[in-house]
Amino acid sequence: MNWSDINIMDVIAGAIISAASAIVVLALSIWATGRRDRALVEKDIKINSQEHDKLSVEHSRMKERLSMEHQSIKDLLAPIRENAKATHNILLGEVGRREIQYDNLSESQKDMKAQFENLQKMAGQWEALISENKDLKEQIKELTKERDLAREKNRELNNDKHLGRPRHL
Repeated sequence: MNWSDINIMDVIAGAIISAASAIVVLALSIWATGRRDRALVEKDIKINSQEHDKLSVEHSRMKERLSMEHQSIKDLLAPIRENAKATHNILLGEVGRREIQYDNLSESQKDMKAQFENLQKMAGQWEALISENKDLKEQIKELTKERDLAREKNRELNNDKHLGRPRHL
């Protein structure tokens, strides 16, 4: 083949056909990619929607369960609350009754009551002192043991010193 045999029109036609083919391939590629991307986006939207629906259902169930548990706790607390109110009212009544009884006592009876209360306080203080004395006796025993051990160690050190032996601590 010779360069003079090549027709310029054939070259141009080949270039145009190649360019047109490239444009068609590019257009098909863009169209296919766009379609694939659109399908992926739609699939992602569908998955997200399903997850949202699942979470919404789960949230509703949890809300209902918490509401029922809250109500059951309120129902359990109601009798306790009523008992506490009744006990409070009884105590208020008892305090009022005791105040009235105390007001009805004679002066000598009031003095006797005060002396009795003081005796009770003194008994409580004695019990505290007895407990404290017991603790102090235990501490004295422990300190005495420590002192005796220290004296024994001191004697050993003094004996070693007088005999000229080296000290071992």
